[in-house]
Amino acid sequence: MKIISFNQVWLAQTVSTLGTKITNFSLVILAINVLRVKPFDLGIINMSTTIPILALGLFVGVFVDRYSKRWLMVTTDLIRAILACMIAFFFSQGNYSFGWLCLAGLFGSSCDFIFEVARQALIPVLLKDKSLIVGNSKFLFTTSICITLASGTSGFLIEKIGAANTFWIDAFSFFVSACLVAFGKEPVIEDRKKHTSPLSDLKEGLSFVFSSTKILWLMILGMIWSLSFAMASVMVVLFAETYRGLSVAHISAAFAVAGTGNLMSSFLIPKICKNFGYSWSLIVGSGIATFGSLLISVPNYENMYIFCGAFFLLNFGASIFGVSQMTLRQSLVPELLQGRVSATASFIFRTFTPLGGLLGGIVGSSYSPRSAMIAGGLGYSSVFLISILFNFFQEKAASETEFSKVI
Repeated sequence: MKIISFNQVWLAQTVSTLGTKITNFSLVILAINVLRVKPFDLGIINMSTTIPILALGLFVGVFVDRYSKRWLMVTTDLIRAILACMIAFFFSQGNYSFGWLCLAGLFGSSCDFIFEVARQALIPVLLKDKSLIVGNSKFLFTTSICITLASGTSGFLIEKIGAANTFWIDAFSFFVSACLVAFGKEPVIEDRKKHTSPLSDLKEGLSFVFSSTKILWLMILGMIWSLSFAMASVMVVLFAETYRGLSVAHISAAFAVAGTGNLMSSFLIPKICKNFGYSWSLIVGSGIATFGSLLISVPNYENMYIFCGAFFLLNFGASIFGVSQMTLRQSLVPELLQGRVSATASFIFRTFTPLGGLLGGIVGSSYSPRSAMIAGGLGYSSVFLISILFNFFQEKAASETEFSKVI
């Protein structure tokens, strides 16, 4: 049997992402239109998608490093397919239940998290360092397309066939993804440990993260970035209506323009990293995002074109930063530790995202939506400054190493 190719994983992730986005949208529609839930209940459903990450996030990386990443991806896809079929069947029979939606969110988010960690750990094994940035840029491109398609097709499908029946389509997408990954074998990773305890493996992974200066810097950057992004994004619609005088149609157009920033960056990221290197790509991306974020929130204007342009710059820079940060992290981690380090990064980022949303809500309520937006922009600015320091210390360490060799 041939070794599984990158294109198989790429296509599987694309199909799986499309199914995940449609599922998430359909869950909300079912909760609002069928079960008539209250805002507090929506918060419970959202919380059910976060609990698995908080409870199992770090240990997921241990199992990804111990066992076949490919079969973990296949298994999680099949579980999600079965879960989608069950929701579609029971809701079509009139068995509506708030508990069912919470369980769907719980198990669906768990499988999504495991699939993503396994995928991030598998890609460096399949691709060489020079091809890694190209591969991650391809994932960014198709993920952006999937988000756009899911946003449009979900509403259309729900109107035509009903929210419950869209889960049959979701189930089919997960099944296709599982089949794509199932055919082919995974490259052998030597010295894969299975005789040690999961706890000792977890300690080994965390020890690597905290002992590696570069990895620790990247984790801190990602943590601040997630916090800042959530603080700003939770208030952006209210801010656009209140301070920019934009209609719902104008705000939707701004989001569409911002999406093109993701798509354009996916083509340019490999060239930027090739010409400037990963460290400078972090600076370029965070700098552009900072400028876009502050342009959105600081000046006084009611011009849709300026707002759209600023939103475009924010997404364009954020994509450069995100892909460069992940690729640099993957290139620095040994194959045996990819799962644990990826799980740690995902755990940190996903934990600080809801925290940032909470802080954004508090700042927006206590002061104003603009204050929350500016706070998010200042967070991006701090990432930009830390990225410059990160690059400075890297170059200083490299020059000292070269000097010691000469001596």
